Amino acid sequence: VSLSVLNAWILGPLQIKADFLRKATVLRILRLVRIARSVKRRFKEMWQLLRGLVDSFETLVWTYVMLFCVLYFFGIVATMIFGKMGFFDDVEETKELVKENFDSVILSMFTLFRVMTLDSWADLSRPLAKVHIWAQFFFVLFISVSVFLLMNLITAVIVDQAFMASQKDADEIAAEREKEKEAAEKEIRDIFTDIDIDGSGKIDKKELGEAWKRKKVRKKFHTIDITKNDLLMLWEALDTV
Repeated sequence: VSLSVLNAWILGPLQIKADFLRKATVLRILRLVRIARSVKRRFKEMWQLLRGLVDSFETLVWTYVMLFCVLYFFGIVATMIFGKMGFFDDVEETKELVKENFDSVILSMFTLFRVMTLDSWADLSRPLAKVHIWAQFFFVLFISVSVFLLMNLITAVIVDQAFMASQKDADEIAAEREKEKEAAEKEIRDIFTDIDIDGSGKIDKKELGEAWKRKKVRKKFHTIDITKNDLLMLWEALDTV
């Protein structure tokens, strides 16, 4: 705002060019920080999802490392037993199938990644199993390790991180509420200090009426949503004299 006023009302009439100030007004984008804080408070669930994505990034990296290791190991085995040993060369259909899917380690890894997603893996394993039944056991073993064991383990780690993040959010909310409580107590203490004109530590109805005439006191009561009628009702409820 200050930059805009300086540029439009002062430098402009003086015909002083200040292009750098116009560029500096881009700093108003910092107002978006308010929006981010508002989103955090008002859309707690969405904020937790975004935070979960960020917090899970490191887990995602290590997930790909583990997947690469598993795929690389089984890729070597698949290339050896399917592509290099010639067990399926006698049947033209399986020979072409092996050449398309297991001719190299990289090709085997991509094929096994498709199997790991359970995408039509039976169309690949059944023709091979018709020639040698043990081919079916290889795919069952790979799916058991990669899908049932590894993927479920990764899911458990991510869920555990989500619970930890949720607990952290709960602690932050509790700390924020405690700060609000302390601020409210300080605000009330300041209000009654302003009302107690004679400094006796006690407030009578006259002091209360005189205090309400002061703008500062009225403003503080309005801040905590207390009107004059609410204040009088509170006085009648608390006054035992």
